[in-house]
Amino acid sequence: RNTLNAALGAMNIDSLSTTRKVREPLERTENVMDQFDGITYRKGGGVLSMFESFVGEEAFRDGVRLHMERYEDDVATADDFFQSIADGSDNPDVVEAMKSFVDQEGVPLVTGEFTCDPDTGENVIALSQSRYAPLGSSIQQGQSWQIPVCATMVFEDADDAFICTLMKDETETVTFTSDAGCANAVTLNRDGAGYYRFTLDSTSWQAVFDNLDSFNTREVLTIQDSLTAAFRAGEVEPNIYLAGMETFADHPEYDVASKAGDLLGFMYDELPDARDDLSALITDMYSERYTASLGRDTLDGNLLVPTIAANLARRAGNTELATEYAGFGEAYLAGDT
Repeated sequence: RNTLNAALGAMNIDSLSTTRKVREPLERTENVMDQFDGITYRKGGGVLSMFESFVGEEAFRDGVRLHMERYEDDVATADDFFQSIADGSDNPDVVEAMKSFVDQEGVPLVTGEFTCDPDTGENVIALSQSRYAPLGSSIQQGQSWQIPVCATMVFEDADDAFICTLMKDETETVTFTSDAGCANAVTLNRDGAGYYRFTLDSTSWQAVFDNLDSFNTREVLTIQDSLTAAFRAGEVEPNIYLAGMETFADHPEYDVASKAGDLLGFMYDELPDARDDLSALITDMYSERYTASLGRDTLDGNLLVPTIAANLARRAGNTELATEYAGFGEAYLAGDT
């Protein structure tokens, strides 16, 4: 998950109006160190991972091997590499698609609206793309990417279905007909492989929360990131966002559960009038899990408990817990532990 978490971190930088392209022209030698940052390495790694998933691991490997053979003991450009991947994977669309991610700044936001006809089992996702911009940003719209979008559809009485498309236009519609009828839930980033964020209509978001255990951890991490980003962009209602955080807090994976409380932190900090309600919510989210995990030699006990304690003490107003942990700190500093 290191590449995924690094890419998600890069998206925060890439969401700024001051971000840069991966392939940024170096016009002055004193700016050379600006090329060695999270955009180059973390975004770059995320983009490569996305196209490896899109063409397939073996096909991508064949493209890399072809590139090494073509330019053995020689030099090559990024365009040469893109062409090698396209030739090795027998997918000529890869060249312009990869360029669309490295030759312009920003993160794509893919919006999906899911509908289904239960009589025919026709599941339809209407897709649109824009540049992600949080509320208040000076980012201007008008960019477009060629995005390898892969949706996951979860069915109650059938295996999951995957629909992938190279989204070249501002809007596109994908359809999947299933004998099992309508999907219980849909997400737009299979395996968390895509370097983009997504958002859904409120009903579809709630369906994702209700079926969260059907998605793997990589997908859950991208669901969590996309939900928060969409909320910050004004694309998600507060009640949907809070419902998502409650669901994530119950997730068995440490990094998903711990991040849920952290993501509520910006609401607590920025909305002082809502702090009493947020404190009650955080208490409800974490108190039972804290008690169950305390003192256990498990991942939850060793890593999640301190994180939960910090949220309960700082944001949930648990003064007793705050005093207890302050005592632990004083004892440690005094050399009594």
